[in-house]
Amino acid sequence: VVHRGLEDAYTLEAYLSIIEDARTRLIVVNSFPLQREVLHALLRAVDRGVRVSVLVGHVRPVYGDDIAFGGGAYRALVDALVRARLAALVDVGADVREFIVQNVAGWDASLGTVRPYVHAKLLCADASRIAIGSANLDVTAGYWESEALVVVTDADVGRDLDTRLEQWLASALPIDPRDPKWQSGADVRAWLGRVWPSVLS
Repeated sequence: VVHRGLEDAYTLEAYLSIIEDARTRLIVVNSFPLQREVLHALLRAVDRGVRVSVLVGHVRPVYGDDIAFGGGAYRALVDALVRARLAALVDVGADVREFIVQNVAGWDASLGTVRPYVHAKLLCADASRIAIGSANLDVTAGYWESEALVVVTDADVGRDLDTRLEQWLASALPIDPRDPKWQSGADVRAWLGRVWPSVLS
């Protein structure tokens, strides 16, 4: 599936088709601010009983007790924007988790838990339908940039991928809506969710 800039929205339409057709399970790997159409489709999936999980990284990677590796205020803002779009999914009980890396041989032990950036763009539905490629699930990829997706419909490949993704989710850090850190950022997330992309872009 090829999307050519402002000419079409084919990769977005492919993502939406897969999400809308899902019956039991959706796993999304994405660290960009979810496009509203994608967010609403995922919320509808939760509403119809699909088990939705999102695996997300940090746009500004951190280690230990939220110590940033670098990247400055811009990356921190984008990271907050990513979580602003995930908040609605967290609120309805979707399983949203942060990818983490721990205890890697040769790494400085003082790093503790590392929450890295995740650049993958991946969607797996019902362990049988997969979309993977360059297209993020955000507004710039959906409408402005030129992108490509490979869509695979295959039960064997889907089961293998689903198994691997479930392993990654099991070792990831769940976003808990009761966590004081998550709650303390609610006002900022709500504001960012309202003004992106209409004002900030």
